[in-house]
Amino acid sequence: MSTLLYLHGVGDNGSRRDWIEVLRAQWVEDNESSFDLLAPDFSDLLAARTPMPQAPPIPRGAETASPEHRRDYRAAQAITYAKLLDAGSTPVWPYEPRGFARVPGVLDAVAERIITKMLFEEVRRYVSDAGLREAVRARVIDSLGDRRSLVVLGHSLGALVALDLIQHLPPGTEVSLLVTAASPLARSNLPKELDDLRDQFPYDRVHGWINVFNPSDAATRGRPIGLKFPAALDVCVAGHFQDHALATCVADSGVSAALGAALGINVGSAAREPDQDLGGPDQALSRPELLFLGTLQISFRMEQLLVGQHDASPADVSAFWSARRLAGERSIPRGTNGRQIWDMDHREDLHGRAAERDIPAVLVRLAHVNPLETMDVAIPRAIEERARRQVAIDIGLPPGWVDIATRCLAEAQAALGQPESDSAQDSTEVDPSEEDLLDASHITTSIHLALAPLVLAGLIPTSRRPSGIVDLTPLCVELAARAQTAHRLGTPKAGLEERTALSRLMLILGQYKVQISAKPVTREHLTAELRSRMRVVGTALSLLAERRVGLAPAR
Repeated sequence: MSTLLYLHGVGDNGSRRDWIEVLRAQWVEDNESSFDLLAPDFSDLLAARTPMPQAPPIPRGAETASPEHRRDYRAAQAITYAKLLDAGSTPVWPYEPRGFARVPGVLDAVAERIITKMLFEEVRRYVSDAGLREAVRARVIDSLGDRRSLVVLGHSLGALVALDLIQHLPPGTEVSLLVTAASPLARSNLPKELDDLRDQFPYDRVHGWINVFNPSDAATRGRPIGLKFPAALDVCVAGHFQDHALATCVADSGVSAALGAALGINVGSAAREPDQDLGGPDQALSRPELLFLGTLQISFRMEQLLVGQHDASPADVSAFWSARRLAGERSIPRGTNGRQIWDMDHREDLHGRAAERDIPAVLVRLAHVNPLETMDVAIPRAIEERARRQVAIDIGLPPGWVDIATRCLAEAQAALGQPESDSAQDSTEVDPSEEDLLDASHITTSIHLALAPLVLAGLIPTSRRPSGIVDLTPLCVELAARAQTAHRLGTPKAGLEERTALSRLMLILGQYKVQISAKPVTREHLTAELRSRMRVVGTALSLLAERRVGLAPAR
């Protein structure tokens, strides 16, 4: 039987039980079931006013998470997300600031110092005192005894304790579900060990993570944590101003159902088994196949959502279907059998078949590609966003990861600017020589060959400036966004492939610049364009360096 390990927050010693009654009230089909509750008391350690002596640190658990562990975890979280919504939980994504999340950044920074110094002194000491963290962790681990099957529920500061604990679990210990509630995890001044969790999450020992927050609770900043801790699923609950209670968090129907299911309690349909395997087929799709089928699946999900709208007219649906068919048939790779491939549900083809190295690429694709963008058909924004998240679930990814890719894409676009328009290209008055055109053609061919493994051909513009060199901005935006997405997800070797591609682009452009500069005839236009392209590539490389992409430890 699993043990519910309750890690208390400030003002509690583990004896508070009001939340248990609220939790049981949600288990309407089996509210008399018992479970093993363990609530270690570490309040005396938190109340200590002097720094704790730093004992030899407890070693971290063996880092044995494999790509299969990470794949199964992602797929399980995607299914959990769907079950939470089915049970009535409030979706967080797309994220819209509410409550304290709407406080301007400068005021929030001031408020954070006040809150952690005056209102949550124990939190400040826990964050700053490594000896205290080690003492609390040691006491919790000692309390486990021989228990090796856990459900961990961390409230407020207890959430910090929980994240510290899961990195140091005794051998053979499994956590079927981690729930962090009303936590300060969205705040910036956290111990470095918690920031490292993005790269060191124990996917082989922890099999799910739900974070619950009330936007009107100052301790949480009113914000989800999914962009900071991608392993977590966020659930937003409605509470009154400054409602920091654990009871409010576990009263959510989806959260209570997930806790009950993890404890082996029959809580009804919300705890039903997933309708698809977590692991998926053994054979991973190639990157071109993954991106192609993912793009087709976006339009498939759009159609489903559009048909399901009560106000969708037959004319709207017919126009959408015609546009979808035309776009789908145009996109089918040459030699593909079956012209109706565009009109299929590819969930079974996609689920669990994304290689880990290709996940950032497919997420960035989901974040910005609209298969019907060139068609004269209007698609409500809400449908487009829901379709993208549904496709993430179809692939076996938590839907909130699409928002991580969206943010990385926006940062890359802000740093690199927008692609040159055709009109800007055509307005350049030059009369290129045959040699200029030939060299420009060689440069473009070299770019195509260098980027072929990354499946970026569609981002290389067909139109060119008169001197012939394509605009590299879309390519560099895509590469930077992929690398940053991999970095934020804690993907092993994050950003290595993209940084290598950018460095190769810089080398190609530099070599041609040297060749052209060495010729006796000055070729100003081509040289200027080479410099311009090198600046774009250099900006992308600088952006990744500033974000320390690939510099964090990877598993």
